[in-house]
Amino acid sequence: MNFLKKIFLLLSPNEKKESIFLVIFLIFVAVIDAIGVASIIPFLSVVSDPGIIKSNIILSFVYENLNFGSERDFLIFSGLIFFLFLVFSLSFKAFATYKQLKFTMYLEYSIGRRLVEGYLNQNYAWYLNKHSSNLGKSILSEVSAVVDTAFRPFFNLIAHTFVTIAIIILLFIVNPEVLFYAIMVLASSYFLIFKLVYKSLKRIGQERFKNNQSRFNVVSELFNSIKEVKIGALEKIFIERFSSPAKNYATNQAIYKSISTLPRFAIEILAFGGLLLFVLLLIYKNQNLGEIITLLIIYAFAGYRLIPSLQQIYSSNIQLQYSIPAVNSLNQDISSFDALLAHSDNTPERLHFDSCINIKNVFYKYSDEENYTLNDVSINIPKNAKVGIVGLSGSGKTTLLDLILGLLTPSEGRIEVGEELISNANIRSWQALIGYVPQDINLSDAPLASNIAFGESPKEINQEKVVSLIKLTGLMDIYKGDTQAIFEKNIGENGVRLSGGQRQRIGLARALYKSPKLLVLDEATSSLDNHTERLIMNSLSINAQDITTLVVAHRLSTIKDCDLIYILDSGKVVGSGKYDELKHTNKFFQLIQDKEIDKKNVK
Repeated sequence: MNFLKKIFLLLSPNEKKESIFLVIFLIFVAVIDAIGVASIIPFLSVVSDPGIIKSNIILSFVYENLNFGSERDFLIFSGLIFFLFLVFSLSFKAFATYKQLKFTMYLEYSIGRRLVEGYLNQNYAWYLNKHSSNLGKSILSEVSAVVDTAFRPFFNLIAHTFVTIAIIILLFIVNPEVLFYAIMVLASSYFLIFKLVYKSLKRIGQERFKNNQSRFNVVSELFNSIKEVKIGALEKIFIERFSSPAKNYATNQAIYKSISTLPRFAIEILAFGGLLLFVLLLIYKNQNLGEIITLLIIYAFAGYRLIPSLQQIYSSNIQLQYSIPAVNSLNQDISSFDALLAHSDNTPERLHFDSCINIKNVFYKYSDEENYTLNDVSINIPKNAKVGIVGLSGSGKTTLLDLILGLLTPSEGRIEVGEELISNANIRSWQALIGYVPQDINLSDAPLASNIAFGESPKEINQEKVVSLIKLTGLMDIYKGDTQAIFEKNIGENGVRLSGGQRQRIGLARALYKSPKLLVLDEATSSLDNHTERLIMNSLSINAQDITTLVVAHRLSTIKDCDLIYILDSGKVVGSGKYDELKHTNKFFQLIQDKEIDKKNVK
């Protein structure tokens, strides 16, 4: 019951209501199915002994009131009635199967969407301890596994349990003694097999979950570093790394499916052997041939329905046990989303960028670290100014920038825009004013226009604005002046055919498309040569005159034209001023300069 609660916690309130109606519907179908089996009894009774038509009150009433000419006509009529009811019950069962499949397959979309929504509404710090491939695995693989091995088996279990109960009641009415032996043989066999494989199922279910995670991790790492793999001739290593978990995953799946299906063959032997014993028992009791044939057909027909139902009950239990690790994983994620999603639906407060940005006495420490990454940092970013933040690797530049962007929340201190404190209530409004250009620009295999108007559908794109930005950032050379190609021709997966300078210009155009009040360049030119960097910075000077610009860099040439420069070292501000002033007076500035000179000499 605890496991079933976990399954249903994955459902939305509406889906829980739908599932209850589906269960009720499946119970109704089970009753109809049992009646379909029972409907053969009067037909077989008449076939074996036509005299029953006159001796049975109900059959006699029907015979006389419908004016049948002979017992033969009545026999044909009863056979047609039985056949029509059989068609009706099977059609009804087929419709129930469709409704069940439709509901469970829709869950794959619904739960997957809730996971995507929940993951996207997490704060940035949450992602720092997560592997992206694990998130993808949960959405694309584990949801499918839970639907196939938890929800679908659960509804199968409900449906076939009630079919089994209804048929057992019917058989009890016909002959309770033989039913007792049938239950002892069939039900006890399935129960014994299930108990024998129970622990093994839990183990291989956990192994499947781990091996599936390893498969996704290897594939993600492989294709995210394909250049290094090809240059280093690492193909065989990655093939081996993928092969081991993939092979174990396949083995676990094979064992699980074998455990689910193999008992059926043994049960069929027991069932048909039992049927033979049943006939011998009736002969031993000196029952007449007509009664034996009637009972034999009834039990054969009931067995035709009962054995598949027992197999489905057993198989469903096997699948439910196998799904435990995947259900627990999804349940843990989704149960933590509810409060977060409720908060995300709140209307954000408006925030206006009318004056400077103030970082006041800010401290920050990551959750898995003992020491502070930032220590008592205070800086001021005037409106419409170009401000640079520079420092060696590990100085705290990235952490400070993430705080300004609203991705992280200060452990202590305040970040203000004018007189307003940046908080959870207005963070969305603040981020809407920011254009961000990272060091690595992620591009999709879509037209250039779609990559610049990132997140907008083709119909929503402001084409005039896109063309204007392409011209301003010098991107027209990609398509040699073909304006139509900007909106139609894909640039390749992650812009594989573009140069580093072109990729960075797309990033700049994307940031400017938002018409930001604050433009942030996060090591955006660090991987470029000096000439390309100069072209991009010149383009920035032209296009961002009325925008506050924050440039984070470790290369001094990048921040040479800034109105104000802050120097960070070991999480502290160790200097501020203009380029020429710091060049002669600040030892940390000079240290950075010396390291740049050393790198040039090495080259």
